[in-house]
Amino acid sequence: MSRPRSRGATHAVGAREVGFTLIEVLGAIFLTSLVVAVAVTAFVNLSSQSTRAVEMMREGLHSTAVLERITSDLSGASLLVRKSEDIDPHLHPWHFTAASQYAFGGADALKFISRSQRPRVGAMHVSDLAQVAYFTTVEEDGSTTLHRWSAPSLPPSYEPGFPRPDDPGSFVLADGLGGVTFRFRTEEGEWVDEWDSKQIIQSDQLPSAVEVSVYPFADEPDFDGFDGGAPAHVRQIVLHQRPIDLTLMIEERVKAQEAALAAAGAAGEDEDGAVELDEDGKPIPTAGVDQVDECSVAQIVSANMAACTEQFGRDNCLVWSNVNNLPVSSFGVALPWSCP
Repeated sequence: MSRPRSRGATHAVGAREVGFTLIEVLGAIFLTSLVVAVAVTAFVNLSSQSTRAVEMMREGLHSTAVLERITSDLSGASLLVRKSEDIDPHLHPWHFTAASQYAFGGADALKFISRSQRPRVGAMHVSDLAQVAYFTTVEEDGSTTLHRWSAPSLPPSYEPGFPRPDDPGSFVLADGLGGVTFRFRTEEGEWVDEWDSKQIIQSDQLPSAVEVSVYPFADEPDFDGFDGGAPAHVRQIVLHQRPIDLTLMIEERVKAQEAALAAAGAAGEDEDGAVELDEDGKPIPTAGVDQVDECSVAQIVSANMAACTEQFGRDNCLVWSNVNNLPVSSFGVALPWSCP
């Protein structure tokens, strides 16, 4: 006969059945550590990517603000052609010049005349012309600082060279950049790195477009001074205003007046046989030619009050019906009715 087991023995066997061995515990710890390590690595990578994305967005906003300011000035770039080739170019104040001081593959200093200045409201006339210049300086850490300089109106004569950071009118537009460069497109479509409207090749000429590149700063720049991996923010600005040739404009005006005089037989002549011309060179009809007397705003509105009320509103028409001294042609609203 088998001897019955005691309670202590039964309890010991049950404890061994429901417990964990040392190998199982170590395995669980290893798996948990592996999962935690993977999760921490993923979190660190995600945090680094998020930080880099924020930095890139900040760099993009910074570069975009710089490009917007430069675009505003270059869009109003103007140039007046010299009246005669005999005039010394340096006595002619109008200019568009660009040169390289520190940059590779483009200009980093630009000076021109722009019509981007907003005149202040006042009793005295203020020109919208301004001298504008952009230039760069290199800091001790290798980063680039972009400066903007401006002065109202035109200079007495052309002043060669570019402003300095300590000149009046200069201020820091952006710092901590990798670089800023300008390239210029000729009328033939060729891109060049520099421009000088005072030279024979580009005399009295404006580029058809300007390409502006803003490079982000890198702690370890390549041999060109720019970050080899970070992309530059580039914008091409089209210069819609072409150089103004006053001599040619006067010649065309004279030709137009001569053509108007030749075809002015139907317009009538004065006692001396000369035809009177207006400011645009067009013949002024004389009293002998059929003319339509232009009515005032009040006359035409009063004669068409119902139609005016339906189209423009009663309040407007009541005000317009009192405008007696203003002809319809000078009124800011096109009234679709004929004179009564």
